[in-house]
Amino acid sequence: MDEKLKHADLSSLPEQVRVAARELVDLKFRIDMAARGGTSGIPLDLHGRMTGGEWGPHCGLEFFCSIIPFFPARFETCSVTEMLVPTLHTFGCNWRWWPDRYCSDKDEHYIRRHIFSDYGLKSTSYTFIPQLGLFCPSEGKNRVNFCRHHGIEYIPAQVYSHDYPEANRISVYVQDTAGGLDVWAVLDNRYVQKVTHYAFALPLLCAYG
Repeated sequence: MDEKLKHADLSSLPEQVRVAARELVDLKFRIDMAARGGTSGIPLDLHGRMTGGEWGPHCGLEFFCSIIPFFPARFETCSVTEMLVPTLHTFGCNWRWWPDRYCSDKDEHYIRRHIFSDYGLKSTSYTFIPQLGLFCPSEGKNRVNFCRHHGIEYIPAQVYSHDYPEANRISVYVQDTAGGLDVWAVLDNRYVQKVTHYAFALPLLCAYG
C-alpha cells in the first residue's frame, strides 16, 4: 500500500460539528452492541431488516439517512480518493463477527495486515460527507469496529465525497403536541421531512447551524 496516503482533513470543521459527528458514530456503535443481546426497544429503522433483506445492523449510510434529513440521493462525483479516514468519524457495521468475541492473536495479525495492504485498500468504498465530517462505508464496513476495538485511529479507504446541503438551506421547527414533540425539517423553504429520531438528530443539526 502507498505509504504516502494523506489523512482526511477535518480541521476546517467547527469543533462542535466534529464532536456531534463522533457522538452520532458512537450512537450507532452502542445500538449495534446492545442489539447483540436482543433488539427489544431498538427502532427497526436503526437496526433490523436491511435493504437487501438481511437482518442485522444497518450500513452507515442507511443509519445516517434514518436520522438526518435531506441527504441527496444523487452523487455529485464518481471520482475516488484514497486516504486515511478517522475511525471515530466512521460508521461501523459488523454483521458477521465481532473482534472482542472471536478474534485470536493470529486473527488480529492477519486482519491488520489485510486492512493495510493494497488489496485491503482496494476492497473498500466509503462515502464521505465533508460538511459533517462523517464516513459511511458500503464495502470495508466490518473492519471499522475491529479498528475501534484495537485502537487503530485511521483506516485506509477509497473515498467518494457526497455533499450535504448548506446549513442556511435547512430550517428546523419544533412543535409541542399532546404526545410530546414533533420536529420537522424544511429544505429551501419547499421540501418538508419529519425528523423522527430528533433526540439523535438535533445535536448534529444544531451544531451544523
